[in-house]
Amino acid sequence: DNMADMSRKGRVVSKGRPGVRHHNNKLTEEQVLDIRRRYTGERGQQQRLADEYGIAQSAVSQIVHRKTWRHLL
Repeated sequence: DNMADMSRKGRVVSKGRPGVRHHNNKLTEEQVLDIRRRYTGERGQQQRLADEYGIAQSAVSQIVHRKTWRHLL
């Protein structure tokens, strides 16, 4: 009952904001989709994409392995 009441009143705290709504976001949805389209698994490619988009290589890895931006197909 308490959770339903909180939800009705808009007081539910989300565990995380997806994609462009996240406060630390540096990419648009289009850029994320472009990274996924272009990624072939070639050695060093994650770092090249990271440099191009101004993000960390680990962020590219998380994008291509769908650990982040999961809501995008």
